[in-house]
Amino acid sequence: MLRRKHLLFAALLFIGAGTATVRAEDAPEARKTIQAAYDRFAEALHRKDAAGATADLAPDFTELDRDGAAIQGTIPTERRQLQTLFLYSRSLTATETIQTFRLRGKRAIVTVKEQMVVDSTKQRRWGARPLTFCSDSLREDVWIRSGSRWRRQSAKTLSVQEMVDGRPDNPISSKISKRNTPSTTP
Repeated sequence: MLRRKHLLFAALLFIGAGTATVRAEDAPEARKTIQAAYDRFAEALHRKDAAGATADLAPDFTELDRDGAAIQGTIPTERRQLQTLFLYSRSLTATETIQTFRLRGKRAIVTVKEQMVVDSTKQRRWGARPLTFCSDSLREDVWIRSGSRWRRQSAKTLSVQEMVDGRPDNPISSKISKRNTPSTTP
């Protein structure tokens, strides 16, 4: 019985060692390939091409919030959201730069800094006005090697700073109108 456990343990170690083995020259090549994928994503956003922007996503792609909970996951959902963004934007510029890169077999864990600027218009009762939305975010992306391609499997947001027309974006107002609060005096 003990011998069988030792053989099983040795087999698990051997299997684990085989998948974790990465040649030193593979990491720079993988990093270069994944940075090229980020650049293709930015170019597709600029062209307002939702299919191109999602071309490097894995079929089981999942977007995660800061706590690791899934926000959304399907490629068609991503495409619909991008098409909505394109509909309301006049121009869109994005830059994604790899900050850290770890390669583990056929899996790469990448911390990427994204800067995005969206020029749009905001519709108001008295007419439209130009609007500039800026976002600086830090994400941890997991890429997997599928055949000869790298595909993004997940994207976890680590931090986000958003500005609208140079002011911090605060979609939920913290001020409560006095008209909407019940009176506490008799």
